[in-house]
Amino acid sequence: MEFGDGLMYRIPPYPAVKDPNMRVCTRALTPEQVLLFRQLGDEYVTKFGKPGYVGFNISSQERHEKRRCQVGWLNHPMHDRRLCIMYDLMAEIAQSANADTWQYDIDGYYDMLQYVHYTARENDGPDDHFSWHMDKGDDWRRPQRKLAVVAILSSLNEYEGGGLSIFDGQEISLVALEMGTVLVFPSFVQHKVAPITKGLRRTLVGWLCGPRFK
Repeated sequence: MEFGDGLMYRIPPYPAVKDPNMRVCTRALTPEQVLLFRQLGDEYVTKFGKPGYVGFNISSQERHEKRRCQVGWLNHPMHDRRLCIMYDLMAEIAQSANADTWQYDIDGYYDMLQYVHYTARENDGPDDHFSWHMDKGDDWRRPQRKLAVVAILSSLNEYEGGGLSIFDGQEISLVALEMGTVLVFPSFVQHKVAPITKGLRRTLVGWLCGPRFK
């Protein structure tokens, strides 16, 4: 029997939005995939590595009090076909999380993937870190960054420190993340990487873009 008077009890569409802050995808990458990602990423850092800068375009600069790390920008797969698996797997994981959580309109990468080394510096200034920031970008000319995707590529016995925190009215720290874990979160969520106190932490970071939020 109908409710009458045009009434309808509406339910959320499937999949319903469940958690707007972060998806933690454990064991998203196999050990073999992690090893391949590390080999390719380490090669790019060795050959083309640069300090991690703060800001975009001409305003970008090296500011150790804000960020310190070494990064390798991974070329477009059209120029290095070996990287197809990295771009495709990261996008597949992020899109699966997106479909089940946010349903943002996503159509691809605008920026290259970024492979990052965070290193304990001992007596050489501040240990590598990245203080509070967002990944949304700051240039209206660019496609909108909508999702950040971060793969953890180091085992827990390779480093100390380096925990990732997000801010959700209060600080929420994610520590002891297993190698192969992939994190997906909206690009406007504030987050930080705590200083590395021992060893080397490897991560792969990407940003999926789409039409600008309106």
